[in-house]
Amino acid sequence: MTTDTQTDTGVSKSAVQRLVNRDWQLTTILADGLFIETDWNTGDKRRIRKSRCSCGKPVLIEYSTTGFRKDGKRIFYPERDYEGYHVFRCVQCRQPVDQTVPHAEFDYYG
Repeated sequence: MTTDTQTDTGVSKSAVQRLVNRDWQLTTILADGLFIETDWNTGDKRRIRKSRCSCGKPVLIEYSTTGFRKDGKRIFYPERDYEGYHVFRCVQCRQPVDQTVPHAEFDYYG
């Protein structure tokens, strides 16, 4: 029987390994700038849209996430695709991304 050891922070090493070993690969192009990626290690899928801030900074929008936003969108930079990483203001122009990035506006249901 194997035991799952923990890191200094109390997180299991296998949980850390799952986060580190993400291998997202483009699997389906749905429309211009909208596509599906699949993690070849776990089989997880995610729907992503390429967009840009009005200042020109490239941004990605992930749909159907369980993050901070109630509409399920996660806005992040291509070079900073860390689980749980969300962008609220553009690092380049400092404006709110829901006002400057197409498709990043809040969707209100109700």
